[in-house]
Parts: sequence; structure tokens; C-alpha cells
Amino acid sequence: MKKVAFPVRYFMSAITPKAMFKGRRALNWLQMIIIFIFLNALMILPIPMFYAQQQTFNFHAFLPTSTSLLSRPELKQAAKSFRFDDNKLQNDQTQIIYQTKNTIIGINLSSKQLHQKKSALNLQKTQFIIQEQSRQFPAAYQVTDQVDPQRQITKFLKASWYRSNRGTIVMLMMFSVGLIVVGSNLLLVLGAAFFISLMKRNPKTSVKGFKEAMNITLNASFYGIIAAMFVGFIRFDFTLMFTIYSVFLALSVLAIYWRTRFSDQFIS
Repeated sequence: MKKVAFPVRYFMSAITPKAMFKGRRALNWLQMIIIFIFLNALMILPIPMFYAQQQTFNFHAFLPTSTSLLSRPELKQAAKSFRFDDNKLQNDQTQIIYQTKNTIIGINLSSKQLHQKKSALNLQKTQFIIQEQSRQFPAAYQVTDQVDPQRQITKFLKASWYRSNRGTIVMLMMFSVGLIVVGSNLLLVLGAAFFISLMKRNPKTSVKGFKEAMNITLNASFYGIIAAMFVGFIRFDFTLMFTIYSVFLALSVLAIYWRTRFSDQFIS
């Protein structure tokens, strides 16, 4: 009989509880690592779609000090006289709108003025610069019909900054959330495999070690990962996705036990 090639062998071993148990020797360690990475990639897929649909994000998490500058009443008052044409601020004069010892908000501020402050908001003709702890984050103005810069300057600047830096933010969020996904799933898979491997102490079971237990756990993970991925596309919430994955994994392991008792003799 011709041996089924990897990775088709994995998918065939993840269809039914009996197949999940019978396929406990289907993968070697390298193949199991590849499958683990693949399953985590499926769970991460909703992240770029979620952030691609967002028009703004939690500024305070990235720019805690500078966020308060965007909401200053002095800026809102000054914005009433702002005029934008073709995404350009029509003001060539230098103006300080608000200033303290460590912060400053102004129009066409010099490099010297910015370097003297830890946090700053500098409005220039074609772009504005948010400075956080002496690090500068520029963004282009992006005027839309939904936001009036004169009446909603805070919302306008946040939306423009997010659109200008969306690619960087998405990559950063994918990396950070991806680490959480991989770490959480690794702990769950290792924990489940460890408890299944304890079955080797029972002479009535056919599980002969941690490797077989890990293969069973990966087989049982398939439906949970798929369910979590689809939920993530509908409503991205990692806690909800991880809960769904955990519940499906637990139910799959219970189904394997119910149909096989982890014994080749039982299913034969």
C-alpha cells in the first residue's frame, strides 16, 4: 500500500476521533513542528484583516505622553482657524500653541524647539510630527469628508497618523499578538500532550510515550483552530478565540477517548 505523503497524512489523521488516535505515529518531530506553526498561522490570519478595517487605534498604548497633547483645549481652539487645501495646512508662520517645561504644541516649530522638549506636536505644511520621549513619528495629513479638522482636530490627527503608519502598526500588532498566540497555544498543547502521555502507565492503553501523545494533541487541535479562525474573522478577540480552541481541543480529546479508549484492541 502506498504511503500517504505529508502533509496530507496529517489532514487524514484529523478527520475523526478514530483517525486522530490511529494517526498518532503519522508525524515525526520536524513534521509536528511544521504543523504546529501552520495551525498558529491560521489563528493569526484574522489579525491583518482586523487592523486593516480600523480607522484609529489605542494611541495611549503606543504614545502615552503625546496622546494628551492631541486633546489639549488650546489645540482645539487654535484649530478653528486652520485651513487645509489638498491635504496641506495653509499656514507658513511659526506659532506656539501650548508649551510647558517638557511639552510643546506648535506650527512650523524649529528642530531646536523640538529637541528641547520630551513630547511635542509640530504641525507643518504637508505633515505633522508627534514626538514621544525625543523620538519623532511623522504622518501626512489625510482630509476626509467624515472628519472636519476645524471641529474635530484630535480625531483628524489620530486618523491621519494611523492611516500613514497602518502598515507598521499592523506588522507590530501581528508580531506581538502572534507571540501571545504561539506562547499560549504551546503551553496548551504541551499540557494536553503531557496528560495524554500519562496513559502509557495504563497497560490497557496503546499510547507509548510523549511523542505519540503530542501527535494526538495536534490531530485533535485541527477543528478547534479552524473554529477559532472563523470566529476571529467575524469578531477579533484573542481571549474568545483561545477559549474556543481550548474547548474544541478538550472535546476532541474526550471524543477520542470515548471512541477508542486510547487502545488499539478496543477499536479492533
